Amino acid sequence: MNTQTIVSGALLAQVVIGVVMFCAASILQASSPRTAFLRGEPTVVSYGTELLVLLLLTLAMLLATTEMSGSWGALFRNTNFVGLSREAALPVVFVVDILITARLVHRTGGSLDSPFQPVFFLIPTLALLLYEPSIRIAFYSFLVSTLFIVLLRARPLHNSLRPAARTAYALVSIASLGLAVAIGLLTRTCPENLC
Repeated sequence: MNTQTIVSGALLAQVVIGVVMFCAASILQASSPRTAFLRGEPTVVSYGTELLVLLLLTLAMLLATTEMSGSWGALFRNTNFVGLSREAALPVVFVVDILITARLVHRTGGSLDSPFQPVFFLIPTLALLLYEPSIRIAFYSFLVSTLFIVLLRARPLHNSLRPAARTAYALVSIASLGLAVAIGLLTRTCPENLC
């Protein structure tokens, strides 16, 4: 498998995850009434910081890889850029994904209520589809499972946000499935005349 295809798939996955999470956060924010504070309900909370860190850090790591530096390296004439290896960049990207997702899940009702919860199970699947070593996939799966169990005890989502959370949950779940299938189709290797 071409390593540039793998890094490009990871880059595509990060952009889609960021956009989907932004859409889900927007649905939650739009459903929170302006008078929530007066009624003892949660007020509008911005998830922009988490999403910005997720996108900037992970995209920067992937764009700084040796595989991607050929795409933008021509902008800097007469310089030699020694990029990060894919083996160094992808673990950082997946761990950042897991930690930012955990923070968003915690802030939006925990593992039972959060619309961001499906992303937890998407991350090890993407690692598998992007040819990460088995030991790393096992580590990501262990980390996700542990955080999922810990976040079962998080404060539940307020009743006023539940209808919007259902809509956001459906969006994130279906988009996660679509992303996993798309990355799988883009990175799979098939015997001749079978695909």
